[in-house]
Amino acid sequence: MGSDILDQFLANKLSEAVSSNSSSDVVEAVAAIKCYMEKCPEHNLPAKTVTYVNDEQFDEVY
Repeated sequence: MGSDILDQFLANKLSEAVSSNSSSDVVEAVAAIKCYMEKCPEHNLPAKTVTYVNDEQFDEVY
């Protein structure tokens, strides 16, 4: 899935930014993740938390 690749890219970007110990890199990575989450309704879940177990929907907390 394309979104899995993008998720991994963003996670790697944030991890590298933290490892580099550069605050501007961290801010840039967080901004990229925030932008992605705002544009992707699947990942933008402000009012609920969804927990997955073995890739199946297990529990929803509203």
